[in-house]
Amino acid sequence: MKTILGQYCINVSNMERAVAFYQDAIGLEITNKIEEELRGIVGIKRYLSFSLENSSLIDVIIEDDVSDPEKVKRDIRDAGGSVM
Repeated sequence: MKTILGQYCINVSNMERAVAFYQDAIGLEITNKIEEELRGIVGIKRYLSFSLENSSLIDVIIEDDVSDPEKVKRDIRDAGGSVM
């Protein structure tokens, strides 16, 4: 069997488990893309992300001494929107 990195093949015998697997995989992919966008934003002190079934939660802390916190907030919103 030929294996290519980045592709997954599973035999489906339980549809509920298969759907949950794909929801988790897609959720992680989206979370990772958002994190990549956040890395480029100046003014973010740190962030912590959680991927749950069908959703991602990313907690972002803005630096205390940032000159324009509203711009940082807009950049964060734009980062999330650009992934979708």
